[in-house]
Amino acid sequence: MGVVLGDYDYRLELYWVESGTVKSAVLVDRTPSPNAVAASRYILLNNSELRDSVFYRSGVEDWRPMIFEVRLIVWRP
Repeated sequence: MGVVLGDYDYRLELYWVESGTVKSAVLVDRTPSPNAVAASRYILLNNSELRDSVFYRSGVEDWRPMIFEVRLIVWRP
């Protein structure tokens, strides 16, 4: 990402719903400046596509969807 973002710094967050509760994980943990901007992308995956990940839900049909929000926060250092 350093090549893509050039002179910018960033924070990367992941959000999802598990058992009715919104969960989150910070993948790149940096503190944004007050002039930071954010962009989100929603990704829809079926349970079968998550089989080899920590997000796979055993006992749930493979066709059941799971939605993730990937949030990128960018600023100049």
